[in-house]
Amino acid sequence: MRIARPALRYRDDFKRLCQQRIAREHRDAREARERSAWREGFREILRQHRQFAFQEVLVLARPSVVERLLDLSLVVGSLALGLILSGGGDAASRSMLIAGVAIVGAGVVTISFIAFAIRRDNAGAVLLRPLTHLPGGVAIAARVGVMLRDFAQLLGVVRTRHFLVSLGLTVPIWTLEICAMWSVCRSVGAGLTAAGIMLLVGAASLSTILPTAPGYVGSYQFAYVVILRQFGIDATVAIAAATAVQAYLIGSITLVGSAVWALSAVLPARRAAGGTEGVRS
Repeated sequence: MRIARPALRYRDDFKRLCQQRIAREHRDAREARERSAWREGFREILRQHRQFAFQEVLVLARPSVVERLLDLSLVVGSLALGLILSGGGDAASRSMLIAGVAIVGAGVVTISFIAFAIRRDNAGAVLLRPLTHLPGGVAIAARVGVMLRDFAQLLGVVRTRHFLVSLGLTVPIWTLEICAMWSVCRSVGAGLTAAGIMLLVGAASLSTILPTAPGYVGSYQFAYVVILRQFGIDATVAIAAATAVQAYLIGSITLVGSAVWALSAVLPARRAAGGTEGVRS
């Protein structure tokens, strides 16, 4: 019996060590599963966030694309009318018109194709099937398929009466823009005829398509110099007119927008602070 006691004690110690090791392995496995589940959940959140962000961009891009296309069409029309009334203009103006017509034509064809030829039920065959022939196209089609179908459906607005309303409102808005530019130019000594202001509006607006400095500083002045020299206006006056238009038209809108944004950020914070003080009192 004296020999059995140490053996029994060793056996109990060995059993306890085995139990501790098994418990530790179970704990490590559980922690590994939790870490794996956390990583998978985080990846799923990121995936859903990217998908939602892309869908939000598509939803926001729908009115922006249509609006920009309407504005660009009217700008190109203004440039063409100005060239006709001024007797054809110079080579730079005609080059601007050709580039503008090409951009508008490509935009009209693309938007018309998406709006009239694509629906949710045939978007896969029209848009996604060609992607499958590209390297990695199957994965791309699977990822963007639903979003492209939703975007195609959203562009269906051009088939509704709301598009006609937008088209009708674009004309008076740009009429006011033309009158404002004519008034500002006249105030700095750059008086223009109807042909001149139409040509200037078209060329100056097309110059904003190019990526330039904030506020189109530089490219906007260059467009004014190119156009106004055809009417015998000095480059210094042209630069002054462009800067004045930027300051009074673009600058005023920027200031008002900044003020509205600041108020929208400050007022809720002040209300929340006031509510907190009321609860404390």
